[in-house]
Amino acid sequence: MWVVLLPYRRKYKCSDDIAIEDFELVCSYMDKRNLKANFEFLCNYIPELLDAYAGLIDFAIHTASTIVMLRRLRSEGAYADYILPLSILYIISPHVFSSYANLMLGFPHYVLYSFRIIAEALAAAAYIDIIYDGESYDRKISSSEYKHFSLCSKKRTRPKAGKVFGEELVERTCNLLNQLSSLWLHPIAGYGRGDDRKPGGQLYTLLLYRVHTGTVPRYVYPPPVLYSEEDLPLLRYLAKLAEELYDILIDIYMTWNNKFNLGPGIYRVSNDSNSDENI
Repeated sequence: MWVVLLPYRRKYKCSDDIAIEDFELVCSYMDKRNLKANFEFLCNYIPELLDAYAGLIDFAIHTASTIVMLRRLRSEGAYADYILPLSILYIISPHVFSSYANLMLGFPHYVLYSFRIIAEALAAAAYIDIIYDGESYDRKISSSEYKHFSLCSKKRTRPKAGKVFGEELVERTCNLLNQLSSLWLHPIAGYGRGDDRKPGGQLYTLLLYRVHTGTVPRYVYPPPVLYSEEDLPLLRYLAKLAEELYDILIDIYMTWNNKFNLGPGIYRVSNDSNSDENI
């Protein structure tokens, strides 16, 4: 039997050999050449994924400018306690950019973590702003709707959310969140509704991959992971989810925008033509 003795947790000294060894182990291969290799692979095989990301990045950049309008309203003594601009600037934008970096590092499964946070953060912020229109930040974040927000729960948020966003948009968003959580976020999970739930979760995904290929996906190893053709099914699925996320973000944001007439309007890029559709 092997026995491994782990050191007691100690005060970290950044100049010592252990700190340098840890850095080299995790980060030494994260150079631009590897990132560029993955970028070129995606360009050649999954350009629709990069197209969807172009939309997500543009969304984050343009809608983050809404924070400027809040400052103007506040300087004029007008009501400005809106949560959505803060959510875009401090939660959604960082996750859009960090998930892009993870994609280039060869960690598509971590991209899906960010997708979940992005979708839920925007939906929650828009919902609370609309439900508590005119209320203070304090009132909004201390409300039961905020503390017990669960977009897809029929016992909590969903009945009111259907009236705020429309049933069709809530259904699309919940389907996306269900896919992200049941298949990729939880270690062990079930997928689907009712009694006929299918097995899901990261463990199921890894075991299924091993059964069919005799090995495990390369993204479980330290970065960077260079993509190959065996990664194409996952990357195509990721592109589909990114496109769905992009459409959902626009629809949620424009529900908020139409309600309060704040922030820029957005353009949805049409995949079927070379023109943009003004929302």
